[in-house]
Amino acid sequence: GAGSKPATAATEGPEGNWFGEDEKLPEDLTLGVRSEHRAMFLIDLKYDPEGRLVLEPSLEKVEEVAVSVITDLVEATKQIVSFQVDVINAKPSATHLEPCSGDDFDKLMNDCVARVRSSVQDNAFGPRSLVREFEKYPFLIETNVDTYVNDWIEAAHPLMDSKAEIERFITGSEAVQTRFASDTVLRMYVVSCAETKTMLYNKAMKLKHLMLTQIAAEAREQSGNMVQSFSGILDKLQESPEDPEQLAILQDYVKDCDQEVEELAREIGKAREKLDLLEAFEFDVDRDDFELYWQAYSKPREVDTMRKAAIPRQEEDRVKFMQKLQEAANEFQKELQSIDTDVNNFFTYNDLEQAEEYSGQVMVLNQRLLEAAEQAQVVNSREKLFDFPQTSFDEIESMVQVFKPYADLWSIASEFQKSFPNWMYGPFNTLDAEQIDSNVNTWWKFAWRAEKTFDGKAEPQSVAATLKERLDTFKPNLPLIAALRNPGMRDRHWSKLSAEVGETIYPDVSLTLKYLLEIDINKHEQFITTLSEQAAKEYGFERTLDKMKTEWRDLQFEFSPYKDSGTFVLKGIEETVMLLDDQIVKVQAMRGSPYAKPLEAVVVEWSNKLVYMQDVLEEWLKCQKTWLYLEPIFASPDIMRQMPTEGRRFQKVDQMWRSTMQTGADAPAVMQVMTIDNLKQHFLEANKTLDLVQKGLNDYLETKRSAFPRFYFLSND
Repeated sequence: GAGSKPATAATEGPEGNWFGEDEKLPEDLTLGVRSEHRAMFLIDLKYDPEGRLVLEPSLEKVEEVAVSVITDLVEATKQIVSFQVDVINAKPSATHLEPCSGDDFDKLMNDCVARVRSSVQDNAFGPRSLVREFEKYPFLIETNVDTYVNDWIEAAHPLMDSKAEIERFITGSEAVQTRFASDTVLRMYVVSCAETKTMLYNKAMKLKHLMLTQIAAEAREQSGNMVQSFSGILDKLQESPEDPEQLAILQDYVKDCDQEVEELAREIGKAREKLDLLEAFEFDVDRDDFELYWQAYSKPREVDTMRKAAIPRQEEDRVKFMQKLQEAANEFQKELQSIDTDVNNFFTYNDLEQAEEYSGQVMVLNQRLLEAAEQAQVVNSREKLFDFPQTSFDEIESMVQVFKPYADLWSIASEFQKSFPNWMYGPFNTLDAEQIDSNVNTWWKFAWRAEKTFDGKAEPQSVAATLKERLDTFKPNLPLIAALRNPGMRDRHWSKLSAEVGETIYPDVSLTLKYLLEIDINKHEQFITTLSEQAAKEYGFERTLDKMKTEWRDLQFEFSPYKDSGTFVLKGIEETVMLLDDQIVKVQAMRGSPYAKPLEAVVVEWSNKLVYMQDVLEEWLKCQKTWLYLEPIFASPDIMRQMPTEGRRFQKVDQMWRSTMQTGADAPAVMQVMTIDNLKQHFLEANKTLDLVQKGLNDYLETKRSAFPRFYFLSND
């Protein structure tokens, strides 16, 4: 029965054979391949989410079950119980029937098993071929839709490519649905394909939905952008200019916006192509999306209407601005005449006591000249916009050049008039000697040149002469101010000055230059000069000391972990040693200078601190070298047993070492480490103890050499 000829005629398809006969699966598998008898085995064609097709149960499992029917039947015969007939009082010779056995039976059974196995194997061609038929659609089977669509979107494929890809998946899905029956009969097999067909169909529909949803979103964004862009154009066309420059920009925009509108219209066409595609696939497009598109579609006509209306309106604005320009030009000419009058007024000013007032007028007039120059540029640029002849405003630059010497004169005169009272009557301890010296010399040079510049102009020339005369009178005070405003002047220097002059002089808020001149302090000029020089040199030493201390502020020791010992060793101290040596030399030189005497206590204190630091480092490094040598030796329990005295001594030093190194590692700044209590004494005592340990170790080694002469050829290391 299972080996009979198929009821459906074979057409082109995968080749194979049933019972040794060449056959093909039919192209149309909606009816399957039937035999005269009903199919025996129902199996499922399963779709693995990882993209594979599998038969469940497997064909090998089916074959095993088919054969087991025969073997299980034979095995069951061994369990048949004997029977008896009470009527004839017959008794069985055994409790169970004799099982089927014997050579003939074994041959018969093996032949039966072979025939069943052969039949099942031959019929397995059908399901295998069916799997291969499904595998003709690998893009449906293997594709992970979510990943595939995301990659497709990122690649930004053309719209027609997206359409073709959707159609490819839909066509493949439809082919699977129409070609394969949900339950495909293949001789003795019925292969259930319903679940797989549904899953492949759902994949195709999901891809279609995701891609169309993305296209709809792009169309929506495109339409929205178009509406926004067109709104910007419309706003620009309706804009009212505030000045001729803006009018010129708007007129150029009205002329040239056609190209922008055309580009936007092309984008609208692209959005329409997307909507047409969505409609072709019967995608449910949101009503708001359609309204947004039609809103964008209507904008070009609205822009054209607005553009035509803007042209005559802008021409009216042009006429208005031309009239305003004429009026502004006339007003500007009046302003230039007023400026010229005010400049000429400065030719007659000659009262130095009014310098501050005239300086205020200078600032106002300078600002008016600056604004006039800017206004002239505006007028000329607008004349160019309206094709008017260009007006010359050369007189503005001429007025600037004429006015500049007067402006400088009264500005400097005003500064002098404001500064002089502060110099004479203000607190002496607030005077900036360098700034005063710079101002006096700069202003004097200007006054000297101004006298020549204003030659023949009596009023400004007299002002320059008066200014120069007053500066000449003040100049002799500059050395005094420079000397006594020396930053190195301390109370001890002021005390010496007071003793020399015979008057108590102290640089508080009550001390003024006027007072110093009244007590005729310039008679002591030589003494003051010498005193100031001494103060300057002493101040130099103060700054040198401050700089030395500053150099240590950020300097730190490098505490490096030593192997697995749980402690640290000192590394990278070259910079510290160099700085120490350099500063010790400098401090020794300072101590030999007579100018360091007032600072002797500070210098000696710093010198002692540097020497202490140098001693500490020397003992520290010596201790570290010996500790590094002995630490691995006394880490051995055997050595500790053989040398208990030296071991205890080393342990004491080791405890000090670990404590000191941990403290330093916690706060590694050099100056802070040097404040550890008794640091130098600790290292001195440690080095003495380590010397005893080394001596004991050397004696121990000598003992070993006596016992083993060959050790004489080895060093202690």
